[in-house]
Amino acid sequence: KHGSFGNLIWKRGIVFIVDEKMATTYCTYQQVQTGGGPANGEIWAHAHWNLPEPADIVTFSKKMLTGGFFFADHLKVHEGFRIYNTWMGDPTKLLLLEQALKVYKKDGLLERAKVNGQEFQKKLAAFQKEHPSLVRNARGLGFFAAVDFENTEIRDKFVHQALQFGLHCGGCGERSLRIRPSLVFDKKHLDLTFELLEKTAKALETSSSS
Repeated sequence: KHGSFGNLIWKRGIVFIVDEKMATTYCTYQQVQTGGGPANGEIWAHAHWNLPEPADIVTFSKKMLTGGFFFADHLKVHEGFRIYNTWMGDPTKLLLLEQALKVYKKDGLLERAKVNGQEFQKKLAAFQKEHPSLVRNARGLGFFAAVDFENTEIRDKFVHQALQFGLHCGGCGERSLRIRPSLVFDKKHLDLTFELLEKTAKALETSSSS
């Protein structure tokens, strides 16, 4: 985690696996949270990084409906049953994923996520600007976003109040609020989300000043 290179690794979910016997380092991208389209309309968040060459291994789960990984040709296992689990995978989840990907294309979900995700980030920045004493460090890419609060107590109060107003959200880490809506999140949901965030912020600011 040290230095600019370490920060890059930590922030972007990159893991380097060192094989001392082979004198080789493998680059792995962890796309469990960011895979599937929330990061500004790309199936894989690392598509935004303008990398000179692909990763050796990419892991995925969450929006991909099943946990797994894929890897470069040079890591292909030649011996049978070197990589397997009790159930040898889950074919039913793959059938569900196949149908989900068809909906991605039919309904244009990635393009919708790109357009609405950019607007989401603009509104998030404006929300922080409107409430600088409450919200800080707004960040993210598309629908994959978060903000910080001064401490855990204030964050938890915000989450509790937001839930009372009907906004489903949750804390992350010590003082962050993580936002990661589904891909069907549209303009009407965007407007309603920030209407409720604004309502929550004003309620907390009013209670703290009284």
